[in-house]
Amino acid sequence: MNLRLGRAFGWDGVTDKLWLQSIRPMLDARELGASPRHVADVIRKDEQLACRYQKTFGAPPSPTDDQAVLTDVAKALAALVETFETPPTPFDRFRNALARGERDHALDLFRRGAARARRFSSARARAAPAIAVRTSPTASCATTAFSKLAAPGRPDPARAARSRCRRSATSS
Repeated sequence: MNLRLGRAFGWDGVTDKLWLQSIRPMLDARELGASPRHVADVIRKDEQLACRYQKTFGAPPSPTDDQAVLTDVAKALAALVETFETPPTPFDRFRNALARGERDHALDLFRRGAARARRFSSARARAAPAIAVRTSPTASCATTAFSKLAAPGRPDPARAARSRCRRSATSS
């Protein structure tokens, strides 16, 4: 999010171009493991992708220059990713108000944030006993949202395995 504001990209900050960083996961064997030829062929052979490529870049994908097609795909991905933006956080709004010299507004934002933190911490304190019950050994027998992953009418396989483990631990 907010990558259009970035100056270095990748885990190691190896590049200053977002489009160049977009190529790495496509070619990395641990991720997509593609090649420039594969990416270019996917664009060339898919009628809709080829049409969109032509509308975006003003020409059909090059029939021979795989690297140029890969670069264009990476630039299109980077242009999309640059549009992903998060709204300002409460702290951002507080900081921005201070930067604009709006001291009263900044103090009001600070007070609202402090009140929200107090509500959160008191709600968490009230929830502590319920959390303790849910994490107790007997609570694991209750139905959870994860049991919905099991086939209808069948117990959650993870719960059955956990029960077998618990029985064997108590019998030894």
